[in-house]
Amino acid sequence: MTKQENLVKVYDDSLKEVLFECPITQIERAYRFLSQMEELNIPVRLSYPSLPETLNASLGHSQELLEQLKTEITEEIESHNEASYYLEQALQQTKDKILFH
Repeated sequence: MTKQENLVKVYDDSLKEVLFECPITQIERAYRFLSQMEELNIPVRLSYPSLPETLNASLGHSQELLEQLKTEITEEIESHNEASYYLEQALQQTKDKILFH
């Protein structure tokens, strides 16, 4: 198992390559680099670890455990989105019945 690090990365958006990376504790460096690239009209984006990723790395968990956590979080969000969709449909049907009956 490999220990996960808390890295901030600046990607070239067109090439999808990492141009710069540094520890999250030095995020100011990444923002400076990002600004320099934007001044040169290079399409870039900043990527930094989420709170669960940062916590996992701080606790010394593996990349495999982090991927499992990401999958579980995604599934949880999707289940809430699905429930919200059905609730919205039920509310619309109720509203239509009230308005048109």
